[in-house]
Amino acid sequence: MKQEIDYLIVGQGIAGTLLSYQLINKGYKVRVIDDNHESSSTIVAAGLINPLVLKRLTKTWRAEEFLAYNELHYHQLEKHLATKFYHKTPILKLINSEDEIKYWKHRSTNEEVKAYISDHFLDLSEYSFLKKFKGALVNNTAWIDTTVLLKAYQKNLIKDHLLIKESFNFNQLTIQEKTVEYNNFVAKHLIFCQGFKSNNNPFFDWIPLSLVKGELITIHSNEMSDDYIFNKKVFILPLGNNYYKIGSTYDWGDLSLNTTKDKKESLLNDLNELIQCKYTVIEQTAGIRPAVKDRRPVFGSHPIHRNISIVNGLGSRGLMMAPKLIEEFIDFQENGTAMDKEVDLKRYYSEFKPDSAY
Repeated sequence: MKQEIDYLIVGQGIAGTLLSYQLINKGYKVRVIDDNHESSSTIVAAGLINPLVLKRLTKTWRAEEFLAYNELHYHQLEKHLATKFYHKTPILKLINSEDEIKYWKHRSTNEEVKAYISDHFLDLSEYSFLKKFKGALVNNTAWIDTTVLLKAYQKNLIKDHLLIKESFNFNQLTIQEKTVEYNNFVAKHLIFCQGFKSNNNPFFDWIPLSLVKGELITIHSNEMSDDYIFNKKVFILPLGNNYYKIGSTYDWGDLSLNTTKDKKESLLNDLNELIQCKYTVIEQTAGIRPAVKDRRPVFGSHPIHRNISIVNGLGSRGLMMAPKLIEEFIDFQENGTAMDKEVDLKRYYSEFKPDSAY
């Protein structure tokens, strides 16, 4: 006899993790299918929560709303997992030209931006590992150790017998009017949180995803500082114990999962423009990020099969946006409350061809 559940979630990257956590927390019966999130974009995620676009010093979409929600949410998840992964750390923008200083001062008077920056610049002479820069602070920033989060959450799912470790097999799926059947489960909702693999999902391969390869390096140095996330061309993210993550690159052509010598050299060249100390390269990683054509995530149901839905395209701001948007998505699933038009999958329904096999 098949087991009846409320939600079957495919994928345990950031989207699948945060979605399943909120659903379970609300009392729904959930199972998660995952192939150990191999090649997940989370592998190359910086994990940054940052309300500003630093290049233009503009506020990101719904920044105040997301920030107000996500810190409490992540602290609750830390408590649930008994694991620390949320790190409140300011970003320090490194500046070394008068034009940059003038622009920063100009933007610091903007009503939308001034809550996050000031026109005060830090003297960085005590940070001898840095070359000659001034420092401009960005407030209300943090980073999430996504590796720690996903491993701890996976362990929790296994403990509660809620994780199915396998790749999703579409041949084993049967769609009914109000449910879907998969293996030994009958679920009211099937939600795909597959990241770039959605391009090979027959239900959602019509969504205009733009895949981007990213590479990061991890270094070790006894001479650097954990006080800030340093940023200029690349970010220097302190991981603790004198380890630092350096990134990131963007490649729209090579979508293999192989690390490349030229991207490593590019990252190290940019890093060496910022620092003047000894370090050792520990590892280099690569992953594929899914982005959507209009740079907004997609949340919504299939045009025909309303009990099959997708959460995807969270992008580089995903960790900031996801907790609040997922809460809204659950409200959409359970109560029919409309999603924000900016993220609603309906904006791409015109791309769907009804004569498709699905």
